[in-house]
Amino acid sequence: MLSEIRERGMQVGVADLLRAIQYLPVGLSIIDRDLQFKFWNDTFCQCLDFPASLMQPGVLLEDLFRFNALRGEFGPGDPETQVRERIGLARQFVPHRFRRTRANGTVLQVTGRPMSDEQGRVVGFVTIYEDVTTEGAPAARTGAGRTSSCCRPMKTCGAPSLTTARWKRTAPNTTSWRCAMP
Repeated sequence: MLSEIRERGMQVGVADLLRAIQYLPVGLSIIDRDLQFKFWNDTFCQCLDFPASLMQPGVLLEDLFRFNALRGEFGPGDPETQVRERIGLARQFVPHRFRRTRANGTVLQVTGRPMSDEQGRVVGFVTIYEDVTTEGAPAARTGAGRTSSCCRPMKTCGAPSLTTARWKRTAPNTTSWRCAMP
């Protein structure tokens, strides 16, 4: 399967795939085995209201959990305990799917799957964040009226214009990518 994906990827090109991911109506993130973010799209930042100053190369899942805990996203409790509990779960690298209601009322469907290398070893995780706040409402069934935070124009932590954005490695000889202006 991985070789087939690689072959299709070569036909399209990495830059094209990365650019296409920016157009997805869902947030997407990829973390490595050390829980360091390797990729995220703008919708990910918007769904979770992460500022550009936080979403920099090298950001750790622990940093984002702490940011959320300190702003009350996980409810009452000790923020450091909330961070430790979530990191403990993340280190298990098990598939998951759940709904989470954010402090601002946004409801996210969060789906995560471990990623494996050619030998079947877990090398990271891919997670998708879908805003389902209006799911079940009449407007949602017709596709009209969806104006939640994840569907705003993408400006939070990516390039001001997707048409002028360029994808660059975060550092030489790494596999991390970021969206950058020319």
